[in-house]
Amino acid sequence: MDTKFKLKYKELGDKDWLISKYINEKLSLKQIAEIVGCGFCGVRSAIKRKNIPLRTKGEGLRNLRRCGQDFFTFDKSVIEGSLLGDAHLHKQNKKSKDSHASFHKGNIHYDHTYFVASKLFSANVENRIRERSNAYGFYKKYPNSSPVIFRISSLVHDELGQLFEDWYPESNDYKKIIPSSIEINKKVLLHWFLDDGYSYHYVRKSKPNKRMEIKSYRYLRIQFATQSFSKEDLDMLSEKIYKKFELKITPRFHQKHGKISGSGYYMELSEGQTNLFYEIIGPPPVASLAYKWK
Repeated sequence: MDTKFKLKYKELGDKDWLISKYINEKLSLKQIAEIVGCGFCGVRSAIKRKNIPLRTKGEGLRNLRRCGQDFFTFDKSVIEGSLLGDAHLHKQNKKSKDSHASFHKGNIHYDHTYFVASKLFSANVENRIRERSNAYGFYKKYPNSSPVIFRISSLVHDELGQLFEDWYPESNDYKKIIPSSIEINKKVLLHWFLDDGYSYHYVRKSKPNKRMEIKSYRYLRIQFATQSFSKEDLDMLSEKIYKKFELKITPRFHQKHGKISGSGYYMELSEGQTNLFYEIIGPPPVASLAYKWK
């Protein structure tokens, strides 16, 4: 480092000061850079030159959490309801017990993403949402869908570590399952329906009677896209839902043109229980998904 740099950023030449800020006060490299008035890389280089051990990425994330900068609220029902849908947990090292997990979720609707974020973060909710291109994912397969996706993510948290072990067990090669530990409540059903639930009106025609009359019956179907889960998991989930609310949401096998998606099983609410289901989960919390409440 040249003399001009030393004179301008004298704190970076003081090992005791760096130890005080980085080790004792546990400030991040970015925070120290803001105090000194230099760039992030300058602080990192100074710490390395003074032989001060740098924190690993995981340690740095956990430190931000301890300092309260993540504002994360562990709401198990919101998280598990989202995990039944398209949310996921991520661990840097899936096999390590010391590696904690983080929560991630994406959706094409901003208000839906914001709604979930507002339940999991007590402050700076807007800052947790990132807009990303959907060109290489769902949008590539379905051009009429949204070209962008809104994503939220948390830092690593101890509480999420146990959830990761439940939902991504080693016995299933760390692939997502529905764990028997899941607790069913109104909030879980709501977030599951917001993510992977859908509804539509179906017209059923009766067989012709002696007068060759055919009657049509129009009723609402509520289903859930659950083909990523096994039949065994869905049977267990179905039993838990019935025990809690007496709702009959059961697995149904489906194939399209001879092709099977995932396990082949989606979940369907029993005919005649739609009103009860809507009473349980309440009114639509976001405008973009109100169409599901028919």
